Parts: sequence; structure tokens; C-alpha cells
Amino acid sequence: MISAWVDGGSRGNGTATAQAYGYYLIEGDTLVQFGFGLGTNNEAELKAFIELLRALRVWYPVDEITIHVDSANVIGWVTGAFKVRTERLRVLVLQAQQLLEPLDAKLVKVSGDEMKKVLGH
Repeated sequence: MISAWVDGGSRGNGTATAQAYGYYLIEGDTLVQFGFGLGTNNEAELKAFIELLRALRVWYPVDEITIHVDSANVIGWVTGAFKVRTERLRVLVLQAQQLLEPLDAKLVKVSGDEMKKVLGH
């Protein structure tokens, strides 16, 4: 079973200059950090999730995977439990769903504090 952690955020969320970023960690290996330019917190959470899924499909396409996420919205949107209210997010959610579908993945909601402890940010 592969274990992965993913988080995204936005410095200045809700402003015209909000800087979006993301992190992921697979199997306690190297922490991957990246920026997305301007974006909201929800966009950053989804984009980080998408980047993780892309990496998982390349490196662990047939393994059972547990993905730890601190965003209830991401889990709710990609599983269809929550309604997506904006077109910008809908496009990202659809992309995440398409990447997630062939993986044998379990999504686990964790607290922000637990995420910070694991990812160190």
C-alpha cells in the first residue's frame, strides 16, 4: 500500500494577487513543492491534488494508494458528494476525477495540523 500526502494553499486568498502553491509527498520520499501563479485556496488544493495524481499514475499505476488530504472540499468534489459551484473549479474537478478513476485509491481526510506535521510547512 502506497501512502501519499497532498496540500495546496494560497497566500493572500481572496485577493487579486493571491499566490497559489502546492506540496505532495509519496511514501515519505522527497517533498515536491511547486507554485501555480495566481489562484484561490480551492484552486491550489485541486491543482496540487492533480499534480499528485499525475505522479502516482506514472510511478505507482497498479498499487493500492491511500491519499491523505486536509480539504473536505477536494474529497467531496472528486467523489461527487459536494456540488461544484464555479466553472473554474468544475474544470479542475473533472480533470482530477479522470486522473483518479483508474487508480486503486482511498481518500482520507486529515486535519490541517496533521498535514503540517507530515509535510513540514
